[in-house]
Amino acid sequence: MGLFDLLKKALKGTTPPKPIEGSETSLRAEPAYAVRKSYNSETNQYDNEKCQNEPVPTKELSKKNQIFESHVDRNLKGIELERDGNVDAAISLYELNIAERFEGNHPYDSLANLYRERKQYDEEMRVLLQAVDVFGELEVSSPRQDVSPKLQRFRERLEQTKDRKELSAIKLSNGLLSGEVILIDWISGKHRNVFFPRYYSETYGIDAERSLEKLFKEGYVTEGSPLYSLEALTVPKLKELLKSKQLKVGGKKADLIARITEKFSEAEVEAIVGDNPVMLITAKGEATLKAFYYIVPAHRRPSSDGSYNVASAIRHVAKYDYNPLNADISFALIGMSIEKHARNRKYGLMRNSIRSMAEQLEREKRYDNALFHYLRVFISETSGMGNGNRVSLVRNLLIDGFPSYKNVERLVLRLDVDEEEFRNMFVDTWERTRGELPYHYLDANECYHCFFHASLGNAEELEMLYSNAYRRLQDEYNDESFYEMFRVHIPYDHAERFG
Repeated sequence: MGLFDLLKKALKGTTPPKPIEGSETSLRAEPAYAVRKSYNSETNQYDNEKCQNEPVPTKELSKKNQIFESHVDRNLKGIELERDGNVDAAISLYELNIAERFEGNHPYDSLANLYRERKQYDEEMRVLLQAVDVFGELEVSSPRQDVSPKLQRFRERLEQTKDRKELSAIKLSNGLLSGEVILIDWISGKHRNVFFPRYYSETYGIDAERSLEKLFKEGYVTEGSPLYSLEALTVPKLKELLKSKQLKVGGKKADLIARITEKFSEAEVEAIVGDNPVMLITAKGEATLKAFYYIVPAHRRPSSDGSYNVASAIRHVAKYDYNPLNADISFALIGMSIEKHARNRKYGLMRNSIRSMAEQLEREKRYDNALFHYLRVFISETSGMGNGNRVSLVRNLLIDGFPSYKNVERLVLRLDVDEEEFRNMFVDTWERTRGELPYHYLDANECYHCFFHASLGNAEELEMLYSNAYRRLQDEYNDESFYEMFRVHIPYDHAERFG
């Protein structure tokens, strides 16, 4: 039975949940831009309401507005100065704003980018630490829905910058940087005067052109012969050369090269290649790639959550007196990331790491295990738990529509899972996953139906499901009792707060 037949069969005969009496709150998902626009309006209303309920002296309000306006003016002036090439002056303005703990992301992002371009990693980390501190306080005190995602982004970038500093400064046992090991592998079969990807400078902190000269001089790579260099030419280019001597242009690439070597002199072939020969890895280079076997795989396929990358792989391997397999390295690092985020109650980050685990299992064709982890992601995704200390508003959950259901669908189809098998698998995964989360909007049966509604695109049923769940939360708890029970706060309800 196909998946959608399975979905329809599973829902056949079931009655969609009815709205709880008195519930008139609309939770229909809106496009992200509409939510942001609505949020800005609501923030203004909240400020106004707070002024009415908790009178603040006019002078204090005026001073607050003046400070905010001065921050915005500095940001706008900084953008203008950057555009005009006066970067130092722009940096000075942005630094003033972050020193005064501006509550928007622009000066932190701009400074971090500018310091990264200058490879001033310590300065970049200082700015990001300040951003984490400011947005960490806002996460506790502010109803803004943009705070937690920005805080998560700053934390992730801070970790990436630490890795970048390490990769650009710490040499391996043979005196090379990790980016240079990657370059040995990448340059093989390419022309010497090739265009280098930006990640060599941005991620690994090396000047790829200068590093290639170093690798050539120290015998890690060498120039291929003129004949070998013909292999790197495109078929249209080879045909163009043959046409110049009115030779046949038919056949495969190997035939074209054979015809050129037969009909062109050695001097003519050398002239074709010129000063841009193809590079080859030497025996010394091959030995280096073998010795540091874990670097290139970590570069080519880092985990999507950021836990497995070149820097973390190097640190992990250094702990052992044997050579762990690359799959074991990535599994270990992702697993440790899941445990760390669980301890720190960062459920959004934990969810990202579980997804990375599922992606690796799927690549390795371990589909049963991958399906289990994708189901974990879905159950966590529908819970309302993120990285902050407050449960997400359900309307924000419905914006994305729980995208991990697509991963589950794909593997259900591949494994040809029937209804009973899927139900048992879901219940087992729920029991093992629910304990990882302090709170979930839904019970097991509701979450099971949530998957099918998401798969079938039943937006109204999803809205009704969460409307009931949210009203149930409101009926059973206030913020104090909810926090006492689950150690997180109930969502900020703007509709309720602002009437």
